[in-house]
Amino acid sequence: MKKFLAMSIAFLMALSFVACGKTAVVEPEVETPQVESPQVETPGESEVATTYVERDDWDAFVKTNVNAFMDMYGHGSNNYDENSYVVFDFDNTCSIFDIEEQLAVYQLQQMAFVFTPEDAEKILLTELGDAQMLRGTDYSEVDSSYNDWVTDITAAYSYLYDTYGPFTAKGLDDEAVIKVQADPQWIEFATKMRAMYDLVYDSESASVAYPWVLYWFTGMTEEEVYDLALASHNYYGAVETSEVTWSTSLEGSKVGAVEYTWTSGTGVPENIKELWAALQANGIEVWVCSASGIDPIRAAIDAFGLHEYCTGAIAMSRVLEDGKYVNAY
Repeated sequence: MKKFLAMSIAFLMALSFVACGKTAVVEPEVETPQVESPQVETPGESEVATTYVERDDWDAFVKTNVNAFMDMYGHGSNNYDENSYVVFDFDNTCSIFDIEEQLAVYQLQQMAFVFTPEDAEKILLTELGDAQMLRGTDYSEVDSSYNDWVTDITAAYSYLYDTYGPFTAKGLDDEAVIKVQADPQWIEFATKMRAMYDLVYDSESASVAYPWVLYWFTGMTEEEVYDLALASHNYYGAVETSEVTWSTSLEGSKVGAVEYTWTSGTGVPENIKELWAALQANGIEVWVCSASGIDPIRAAIDAFGLHEYCTGAIAMSRVLEDGKYVNAY
């Protein structure tokens, strides 16, 4: 087992324990080392230079201690272990805000779904508790059950699917997005889908809610989810951070009026990129352990310029059948 390096700076070693129970792992191919002929060294030739973080926008205390860590455990130190590694969480630690939650919004905006209305109820009730139990009014006007929420969502999705569908993993083109988002049924669907995610989290647990939002990808391949996530990261990585509020009050719905506010904009600070690069340059592997899906994490590592410095990622996976995701974790 590799030697794990402990460090006092909490963000450097933040772990996502929820994600590591049943996970997918992505790591690069291992290259066969080249055997070189022995050489006679003269004093000083075996010394290895240490790479430090240098940006001016580091907090002085953090910067000092990060660089002390490089001195103590990097490949230029007598303490160095060639199997050294560090593990990072990703959402709200390496990234600004949550990439999975941002992707959920993007998926709703683009209507990037491949399941049919007939399958929606089964997918949205997967692994939830009592579907008839009332769940309070924290997210809705009416004290409602999961069945009520899913009834409203499925009714809106059915209308949208019949009117503008069938939908695909790529989502709609720009013209179609404008058209569908002008329809009151879209804001009914989008608001209640996004709010139900938080309702599930509060009513159940992270171990239920985190897989639940990934079931939205039911029917897609791994690469389709990766491509969708990459598009989301590229889009929301280029916008200014802001808060957006969706609200719906469609007459005749079971849940009634719902309002939901979400944060727009995500990305990875340049400090994190420099930190990962310094760790890699000092012979320390960089790993990610995340409660997000493995495909969105792979896409984030690529989208935000981290691929070169990342050894591998451990994140949540779903069951594949015939190469496509099903609503099972």
